[in-house]
Amino acid sequence: MALVNSKVYQKIFQNGFRRTLGISVLLATIPVLAQNSSQNSNQNGNQSAAGSSAGIEAFNQGNYEQALGLFEAAERAGDQSDSLDYNIAVSLYRLGRYEEAKERFLLLVDKPEWQVLVRYNLGLVAEAQRDNALAVEYYRFSAQQQENERVSALAQQKLDALEQQSSQPSVAATSSRRNWASLVSLSGGQDSNASSLADDLLESTSSAEDTFRELLLYGHVQVTGQQGNGVRLYGLGFDRVFDTFDHLDSRVLGIGAVYEKPLGNYLFEGGIRATNTTLDSRDVADQWQLSAGLSRRFEFGTVNTSYAYSRFDAGSDFAQIDGDQHMIELGWRKQLGDVNLRSRYRYETNAREDLERTGAFASYSPDRHGLRLEARWQVTQSWSTGLIAEHIHSRYDDANRLRDTDGQIREEKRVNKQSRVTADVSYRFNQHWRAKAEYQYTDQRDNFDIYAYDKHRVLGTVEFQF
Repeated sequence: MALVNSKVYQKIFQNGFRRTLGISVLLATIPVLAQNSSQNSNQNGNQSAAGSSAGIEAFNQGNYEQALGLFEAAERAGDQSDSLDYNIAVSLYRLGRYEEAKERFLLLVDKPEWQVLVRYNLGLVAEAQRDNALAVEYYRFSAQQQENERVSALAQQKLDALEQQSSQPSVAATSSRRNWASLVSLSGGQDSNASSLADDLLESTSSAEDTFRELLLYGHVQVTGQQGNGVRLYGLGFDRVFDTFDHLDSRVLGIGAVYEKPLGNYLFEGGIRATNTTLDSRDVADQWQLSAGLSRRFEFGTVNTSYAYSRFDAGSDFAQIDGDQHMIELGWRKQLGDVNLRSRYRYETNAREDLERTGAFASYSPDRHGLRLEARWQVTQSWSTGLIAEHIHSRYDDANRLRDTDGQIREEKRVNKQSRVTADVSYRFNQHWRAKAEYQYTDQRDNFDIYAYDKHRVLGTVEFQF
């Protein structure tokens, strides 16, 4: 496997890798020797150049973990070159860390001198993740370009191979469906406390548990560009039906649009969404949301932050939730071998109408702090298991005046703490079908006993993606 110096890389690229790189190079992906930024000091430049050279040598010997470490060391030494981003992406791909490899490749996808090669490699990543639809989209771009005959030929070979694997009559038909995806999910389960009754009230009822069914429909279409750089429209529908407590039956319908754009080392995402929620066929609220966020990959993981504003137009029976909501999120994720780690902090503030009647008052305007930790282990190609821990602390603006479970009227600001643990096991039959079993425990504590409860939920789900 040949090495390529970045000074001659562009010339080689324009000449279709003639005389230097064989077809097998692109099929396997290859690192290129990074050129140090002129802004670096000589010492840092020498360190990063040495790290890049040693990384390529380790890569060529098949020591991909060592190569990645050397490339990342060169980055810490000050190398900010596009070539180094590419080398890191290739190493991550070889190590099977496909999501991280994709994020690195996306940093280069809009740069003219890289977009053909990078899109081909993004196709390899998508194919490795069994997203053949997205792979075709990337391969098709590389196959149609005229700058590099070898890349075009390789991409066309990949398209032909994917066509043979599918039952679709032509690559054109495949690519025409490449820009959309959908999901159908059907679930059934049991809730030990379907109405979320207070602990003290459970003693006076014969049974609070109920079985339920859920249906989720989701679909999106990429109307411009591609994933990570363009506009995507989506729609969703969710329906939950209880067997006994039918007054808890709920439905959510929504539509939205997302705009994604790489901005240097960052990925910008802006969105707009409209949803309608009903409870027992009664309108709860229409929600209108605007959001914007940025994400960036660092050595310690990918960090994202976002802000969302929502306006709630409530139905006549739920006027207390009419009002505004502001939400800020800070997230982190990292792939460690077969384990994917995620965390999220969320701050939310609300200005709602609240509820006041016959001397009683209940605030619906909380300030909330939420923390979510998630770990997912890909045990085998088909089996995976996950664990999620969440805690939400809510403090309401105004003093509630309510009759509590002991019959006494109390007046004070409400403070609520909710903890939730979710564990699941998932089995993927193929790229379309997946089954999942889930258990969830929720414990809610409150200074008003009427709001304190706990519950257990078990759930079985079958999903079909197409």
